[in-house]
Amino acid sequence: MFTIYNFTSMYEWDVFISHASEDTEDVALPLTRELRRRGLRVWIDVQELQLGDPLYERIGDPLTHSRFAVVIISPNSMTKHWPRREMNTLLALEEDGVKRVLPVWHDVTHSEAAAAFPFIADRLAGSTAGGLPALAATIASIVLDPRHQSPATVDPPPSRRLVSHLEEHPDPASIRQFLQRNSSLIEALFRHCDSVVWSPVFGELSLDLAVAEAWRSASRTIWSLVVLGRADEALTNAAGEISPAIVALTERVQAIRAWIATHLEDARQVLDEIETGFSAAVIVGRRPPPDSTAADVLRSYNDQFFDLRVRTYDWLIDAALKAEDAKGNR
Repeated sequence: MFTIYNFTSMYEWDVFISHASEDTEDVALPLTRELRRRGLRVWIDVQELQLGDPLYERIGDPLTHSRFAVVIISPNSMTKHWPRREMNTLLALEEDGVKRVLPVWHDVTHSEAAAAFPFIADRLAGSTAGGLPALAATIASIVLDPRHQSPATVDPPPSRRLVSHLEEHPDPASIRQFLQRNSSLIEALFRHCDSVVWSPVFGELSLDLAVAEAWRSASRTIWSLVVLGRADEALTNAAGEISPAIVALTERVQAIRAWIATHLEDARQVLDEIETGFSAAVIVGRRPPPDSTAADVLRSYNDQFFDLRVRTYDWLIDAALKAEDAKGNR
């Protein structure tokens, strides 16, 4: 839990991650991924620094231009110089009660952290003990509070707008309409996207969109067909099996494939030059933890197919984030 503060200025980054290098793989990077999948602009050294960069300039600038700094306090960081220096920089910039440091305890008690960093001993802190998704949700709730005027709320990038829409309007029809209004998201997902056909119908069967990618070297067009499911759909049922809703979505794709195979000329009236060997994707739900039962079940289910994949909406969020990174718009 953290204290909420008022804020009126603008910054480039929502969150700066301050951490010891020993905590990078276990805490800092996974937390960064959790925050970014919620649409936040996050700066972390291992993703931003390049060999030969001057440390003070490359770290100091994003540190001072970040709305909040999440400082991971652990047995490792308590013996390091950089986390203490970064925290002191942020504390020096706090004015009129506007807080910018969000402490996170990792494998330490409050008394241990207070002894190492007495100047934040009286602040409420988050903890990794309850899991990184829960911690990220708490941090995101603070960052996305409109009163704080963080970049993700003042000038939200496409990834943040997508996350917000998925949370507020998880039904496929609404998501399709959102994607139609934000075609750059589809272009980010399919890098060689030449055209998109929305809601094509094959006989009595329909899907949400089809993307044409022109292979000019081969003088042919490759189609990718996409069916959308609910963003809040559980991937597995109570028995730990793949969700019946997902099975129904993949069966619809297979039925469309069978119809196209037997009505190829009619199908080409809908999608020009389509062949029977098109690829297809079902996008549904949100990504589970990589070591979870749901992740294992989804991987096993996908192994049944050759040219069909069940993806979560995080696949689309990741593509949007990569496109934003390429443009320098985090």
